[in-house]
Order: sequence, then structure tokens, then C-alpha cells
Amino acid sequence: MRSCDPWRPFAAFMAWHLALQSTYMRWVMPGIAGIVVMAVMVALAVLTSTRRGARVGVAILLAYQLALAVARFPLTANSSYLTVLVLGVLLLLSSSSRTPRRVVLERGEELRRTVLFVLMVIYAMAGVQKLAQGYWHDGEFIVLTLLADLSFFAESMRHLLELGALLLGSAGPLVSTSGPWSLGATPLLVPDWLPAVAMGLSLSFVLAELLVPLAVLWPRTRARALAPLVVVQVGIGLSSWEIEFMSLALGCVALSTRRPRRNLAIVLAGEVVHYLLRHRLGVEI
Repeated sequence: MRSCDPWRPFAAFMAWHLALQSTYMRWVMPGIAGIVVMAVMVALAVLTSTRRGARVGVAILLAYQLALAVARFPLTANSSYLTVLVLGVLLLLSSSSRTPRRVVLERGEELRRTVLFVLMVIYAMAGVQKLAQGYWHDGEFIVLTLLADLSFFAESMRHLLELGALLLGSAGPLVSTSGPWSLGATPLLVPDWLPAVAMGLSLSFVLAELLVPLAVLWPRTRARALAPLVVVQVGIGLSSWEIEFMSLALGCVALSTRRPRRNLAIVLAGEVVHYLLRHRLGVEI
């Protein structure tokens, strides 16, 4: 059994993660309403970061996220489901100042296992969804992301494709970078093996979301599977532009590492950098 209790660091991570995500409310709720929501979320993050107010903050965040998930149904995103489940587990496994140290550590271990199990269930559900969605069977989603997305990641990938095409002496008619509505409008130099690469990437993501959970949940392969899990999640998050789910999933993985405090801080720092790049410098990653 590990000697450190991960409950408070993880609760603080969840609270500040949601506070950063609340910055998107200024588009959903323009004007004073969006600012109020952001201020309330920051206040809840501060409350959750304190020793006495942590459980109260988690309970309020759980109620708020559950209300959002219900209001958005059936269009609720996987990240919302994961957030509600993780906050629920945090609340159930919380401890008071009177709880014996042994019990606190046992609940900490249970928190690690349960959160990781919940994350793997979400992964498996996402893999099944991709199998049911036709545009993952032939690489269509990957192609649209790389060639019609306006994010910084997609733009960088396009430059790499152009470089590869020039080095290999190949070219092919593809799309401009002005959005999905201009597919086929102008030519762009790319390798002629792009369809095969897109197909391989697409199937790799699907298989990873189905097989990696099994490797993570099996005790004998769990330690070795965490690093591939991080690689897979970063790849899916950047290619699908699901930064919110990527950050939350990386936080859940960091909880199960040997140094959860440090790794949770690293993930949160990455979210802050993303916020500054996107909202202050206008860079879409």
C-alpha cells in the first residue's frame, strides 16, 4: 500500500480542470452570465483545494456536472460521463479528519483502481462507438481532420505531408486549408499513400481503444500499459480535437502513477498552456 493519500491532489486537479474548461462558457453564455459561471467555478476550485472545503466542493461540482450531463442528453459527450463518474467516486471515497490513517490509505488505493476502471470502460465504449460509425472504417475521419481541420495540430500535419510528398516525389489532389466546405477546391501536395496511412491510423485508434483497456486492467501488464495509454490518448485527443477529454483522461492516468501529485500538476500545467495559446494568442491546437 502506498504511503501517500491521492484524494486531495486529485480532487483539486478535477476542480481546476473544470474551472479551466468553464472558460468556454463565454461562447455558450455570452455577457455577464458566462463571466459569473467562470467566477463560480474558480471559487469552487479554490474551495476544493482547501482541507476543510474539499468534500463540499466536490459535492457541488458533482451536482453541477450531473445537471449538465442530463441537460445535454442524448448529445452528452464522453468527457461529461467520465467527469460525473469520477466526481461520484471521489465523493464516495472521501474521508474526514477523524478517519484513521489506514482507512484513508485504503480508500486512496480504491480510488486509483476505480478511477482507472471507469476510464477504461469509457475507452471501450468509445471503441465500440467507432466500430458502429462508418467513417472510422475507411479512415474518413482521419482524412477530414488532417486536411480540413483548422487547428494548429492539423496544420502542422499538413506541412509534414507536404514535406513527405516533396521528398518522395509524389503528389495528389486534396483540399485547401480554409475549412471542410472547400473540399477539393484547390490542390495540395501530399503522399499518394495517404489513404493507406489514414486507414492504418484509423484502425489503430479503434484497436487501441478496445485492447489497451484490457492490458491496463490486467494487473500483470498494467504498469507497462500506462505509457502506451498516454501515447494513445494524446494521439486521439490531438487528432480528434478532444482536448478536454484528453486532459481529464491523462489526469486519471496520473492518479495511478508513483508520483500522482507531480504528474497531476504537469497535466494541469499543460491545460493552462493550452488555455493561454487558445484564448490569449488565438492558436487552435
